[in-house]
Amino acid sequence: SSIISFFSVYAKEINLVEAASFFYIVFAVVIFFSRPFVGRLFDAKGENRIMYIAILIMTIGIITFSQAYNGYTLLLAGAVIGLGFGAIQSSGQAIAVKSTEHHRMGLATSTYFMLADVGMGIGPLVFGSIIPHTGYRGMYICVAIVMAVCMLLYYLLHGVKAGMLKS
Repeated sequence: SSIISFFSVYAKEINLVEAASFFYIVFAVVIFFSRPFVGRLFDAKGENRIMYIAILIMTIGIITFSQAYNGYTLLLAGAVIGLGFGAIQSSGQAIAVKSTEHHRMGLATSTYFMLADVGMGIGPLVFGSIIPHTGYRGMYICVAIVMAVCMLLYYLLHGVKAGMLKS
């Protein structure tokens, strides 16, 4: 949500408006082409391996995004963030459906997307409030820290249980 909400202002601030016009194209193409591979890896290697790596990739992408000083770095960040986001989004939905009873799959899916929408709504409020204190680059570092904390949250809320099921 922080990228969607503040991207145009950030791109102007770092003088990368021209490269920024290609950011979402790179982001979307990477998501599109990575999803089939992520799905197969999810089935073959398990949700924990995918989720931990995806959260780490997304964190690295956001750090790269926060430190972009040229167009190539900005577009590389778009690709890395797209890979992480695409894997997290599709794997998270698969975990939600997989973790519920068959007759509650619709509820699990709608709850998953409802909470994703809540995050998209709350994110700009929370992260926007720190921009006056940290600037955009600092705010994106804070976003990366939150992403890293998500790895711990995933571990505590699902990862431990999913790891036990594999044993």
